[in-house]
Amino acid sequence: LELDPRPDRIVIEASGVADPAGVAAFAHSPGLHHDATVVVVDLETIRATVDDGYVGDTARAQIAAADILVANKADLAADLAAETVAWLAERAPDAVIVETTNAIVAQELLFGHRPDNPANLQRSQGSQPPRGGADDVFESWTLTRDRPIARATGERWLDSLPDRVVRAKGIVWTEERPDRQFIVHRVGRRTQCRFGPPWQGDPTTQIAVIAVR
Repeated sequence: LELDPRPDRIVIEASGVADPAGVAAFAHSPGLHHDATVVVVDLETIRATVDDGYVGDTARAQIAAADILVANKADLAADLAAETVAWLAERAPDAVIVETTNAIVAQELLFGHRPDNPANLQRSQGSQPPRGGADDVFESWTLTRDRPIARATGERWLDSLPDRVVRAKGIVWTEERPDRQFIVHRVGRRTQCRFGPPWQGDPTTQIAVIAVR
């Protein structure tokens, strides 16, 4: 935080036996905010791992802490992949589950668009599917509004987004605090909202949304 300029993002890669919820707690320190906890699981071995007497409790806690579950080795898990993904969904109902090979995941899905840079908030289409087969793609678009809205209205809109939306991130101009940015962040079904710094320039609501096509 003392660097000038500050980094745009801090990514912490924990060990395989770490407590991701404990690591993510540092993101609630002053001057930081938590973006997402990403947990990689091996689709071939995860069900056996959670039953292991030594690391099973750790694996279950890691799955429960995830905002995004990268379900890797989908190619090797073959016919069991879909069944294991469904099994993971029962244990992490609020998480986004991404089936991958070689842990390749679109950056937009992991980090979302930067809400403070309008140049990054243009409509686009990704080539790496958030979930499903190789023929699937995701799309993103941006909601913009040049008038303030009630905070409750914005929160109801976030709650009404369909399940195919896997990411929503941006800043809102609210009627309650028109002098400050209202930062919204949704990963899967988990939503975080908070008031942020004062506006720099003209206030404008900009929310980037990423969804499965």
